[in-house]
Amino acid sequence: MADPILDDDPCAGMDLVALRQGLERLVELELSIVKLAEQAESTLPTPDLRAQAVPLLRDLRDLAAKGSEALEARLKALEAERGLYPDD
Repeated sequence: MADPILDDDPCAGMDLVALRQGLERLVELELSIVKLAEQAESTLPTPDLRAQAVPLLRDLRDLAAKGSEALEARLKALEAERGLYPDD
């Protein structure tokens, strides 16, 4: 019988190493977006451009943060299922 959670899980079938690497890349993406938003605030020449760019970058950062939170939760669940505890 198919598992509805795993069937909808884009991480299904990935090993723990791949999940950890994906999480690391998402965190790096978040940090890059934060830096880009800071640069946009200080570099874009007009208030209109800043008013358009900065909120979009913050929304993108928020999406990346949600993605990393979801991936981290999935990773912890898989580690627990396999009896692995990173704090050991």
